[in-house]
Amino acid sequence: MASELEVGKIIAKTPATTGSSPLEVARLEVKDEGDVNLGVGMGPKQSFYLPHDSASFEGASIAAKKEDGSDTHEATSLVFSTCPNAGTNTERLTIASTGQVTVNELAGNTTNSTKLEVRSNADGSTSAIRTTNKDVTAGTNQAAGIDFGLSRNSGAFKPQAGQIKVGREADWSASDTNIDSYMAFSTYSNNALGERMRISSTGLATFSGGIAFAAPDPASTGTPAASSVLNVYEEGTWTPNVGGDATYTPSGDGGTGRYTRVGRLVTATFDLVINAIGTGSTYIVSGLPFATGDSIGAGGNINYYSSLAISPVLFAPTVAGSTVHIRSATSAASSPSNHGILGNGARIAGVVTYTV
Repeated sequence: MASELEVGKIIAKTPATTGSSPLEVARLEVKDEGDVNLGVGMGPKQSFYLPHDSASFEGASIAAKKEDGSDTHEATSLVFSTCPNAGTNTERLTIASTGQVTVNELAGNTTNSTKLEVRSNADGSTSAIRTTNKDVTAGTNQAAGIDFGLSRNSGAFKPQAGQIKVGREADWSASDTNIDSYMAFSTYSNNALGERMRISSTGLATFSGGIAFAAPDPASTGTPAASSVLNVYEEGTWTPNVGGDATYTPSGDGGTGRYTRVGRLVTATFDLVINAIGTGSTYIVSGLPFATGDSIGAGGNINYYSSLAISPVLFAPTVAGSTVHIRSATSAASSPSNHGILGNGARIAGVVTYTV
């Protein structure tokens, strides 16, 4: 039986009590008359109509919907709907009987098992979730983030067991060149939150603890499985020199050198042009960026040389500490030794590889 009641305002009241549960003040009820099983998606609904020219339209609604078509099942969702401009009332947010919250759910998708899902538009041009910080104070302290909370077995709650944060890299002044942001990832370790990885505005990722590689399959490598961590990667320059009061061409403190370090492995190149040897070493090049930690397996090659003090037939560079010992042999039958190969006007270039 349908019925209508048109009034200007309805106020429902009920006496206050000292209990701990909400008090029912109003009820929307769909009555079961004739043992009718209420179908899936059916249930009481509160609609909100607004004027539209000389008529009205449904601008929003709140509805309780059955999740099962049998009267013996109580599972019910609460659905909130709104109407866009020139559109129709559309479901926007659903609270399922399990407590799962879904925003902008796609029609017919019932496989989601997460507690909260927010759907973006079809092409992904609109973000599903946005966290903001609208503080306009000058500086770089402004950031917006998401925290992840976990509890101890005792029940003590850690509201920041993990965190993703986006912040200013520089003061966001009127210049567009200053509008740079970073993204930082933090985790808990020893009961303290700490940043572990940061991605800069230019895409450079910085790791605080290194990069861990999974253990290789011993069946393919023939070695026992063991994970490893790459904790250093570095590129740079160094200044090779022979010490003493030697002078160089061009003038300066030494020659030119470059290096790349990956983990414990260092590869360093050098190019040294000596103007006057003076009291400098005649076979040792100093200044390596890192001291060797293990001389076994350290070595290198001489790629170019000219105007040496002697005429070697073989070079055997080795690394000791932070120096390169350019050992050489003067004949095919002799073993490499510490010959004085460097002198006035000598040039020598090479590469060494060693571990730290």
